[in-house]
Amino acid sequence: MNYSMLLIFLWILPTFVSLSFNVNTTSASTSVVEKLCNKTLNPSFCTAVLRSNHRSQNASAFDLAILVVDLALANATATIAKIHSLYRSEANASLKYYFALCEAYYEESLVFLGVAREHL
Repeated sequence: MNYSMLLIFLWILPTFVSLSFNVNTTSASTSVVEKLCNKTLNPSFCTAVLRSNHRSQNASAFDLAILVVDLALANATATIAKIHSLYRSEANASLKYYFALCEAYYEESLVFLGVAREHL
């Protein structure tokens, strides 16, 4: 997950949470996904991400909010592993510094995503 993905997530999450009580959860899940994603800046990206996960099939808006946080956590964790790998293999001290800084920012994002997950 890159920084722009995290920003998209942080922008979309309040939409999911605020709409979770306004969407008829008895309708088909694809309808919930479409209603929520149509409120975002990039509905096709939102729809593709949500539909790519089996948990969205019968999900309510609230369930989709949890799914988005979980996807962000997984992507941030994978990104941290990649950054750490790049850090270990880098000989240039200046680049190592920036890899370490980037890794620290992603680790901090895990904390905030965890807090977001707990408050859903």
